[in-house]
Amino acid sequence: MGDLSECPSSKTFEDKVDTFSGFTEANIDITEPMKFNATMEMRNLTLMAGMNDTGKSLYNKLTWCATFFFNIKLTEAFNNIAEEMPSKELMQFILDKSFVEANFNGTIEFNYRDPLLKVKFYGISLKMVDGKVAELEWELSKNTEPMGQVTYLSTDVRDFANIQKYVKIKKMMGIDDINSFDQIEQLSEFYKIYDVFAIEFLLQKLENVNPMLKQMQSMTSSNDLIKDFGITSLEYDKEAAELSYIDDKGIKRNITTLGQGAQSILIMIMTAT
Repeated sequence: MGDLSECPSSKTFEDKVDTFSGFTEANIDITEPMKFNATMEMRNLTLMAGMNDTGKSLYNKLTWCATFFFNIKLTEAFNNIAEEMPSKELMQFILDKSFVEANFNGTIEFNYRDPLLKVKFYGISLKMVDGKVAELEWELSKNTEPMGQVTYLSTDVRDFANIQKYVKIKKMMGIDDINSFDQIEQLSEFYKIYDVFAIEFLLQKLENVNPMLKQMQSMTSSNDLIKDFGITSLEYDKEAAELSYIDDKGIKRNITTLGQGAQSILIMIMTAT
């Protein structure tokens, strides 16, 4: 079981940790459905490179699953909120909705350590047997606040056609704002859970993206990045479930008519606002 560790009255290194910003190391030893054994150190910016089918996407998805779960537990502890779902069941739910078949065998561990002294402040570990969470442990720091939205931008989310389809499915289901795991489960029939949260994150960012576009257009260096696309503003009509943009001639167009390069740059801008 997880526990909220007691902090000593004297000041410790742990007092320096204010807001959860992800883990600093991963220890993964999986034997099924593929062999993946890695000990990795993560920094503020971590770049991964390698050939296809070497486990990059697997690692990224497992990192998201662990971070998302841990941030939920921090949120519950920090705000004194009761569990909506038992912890093992929640972890299982996250894994099942993140992979087509989460039939893992092995151990997965993520920790946060002091960058200099390597003292462990908190972490999460789980043992998987035939795709089921057999063991689950985590440690929370009493001084640590939860982070904001935990986002993983998969390939599907970097395409406005998929985002457009998402908002239409959401409308057909009669879902306005997501406020329960039942709604997440419904949407996860069509999209992975990390895509559900990433798209919701991007839809929220649409409210602030137009001031950013205007700011970029006022600076020569950044305007060179977007001037060829002829975009003056973006619009999200929630009621009609439509995403569109206004071009430099004042014409409103469906956002999916943009080229893939323009879509990727716009999504990058949205995540930066």
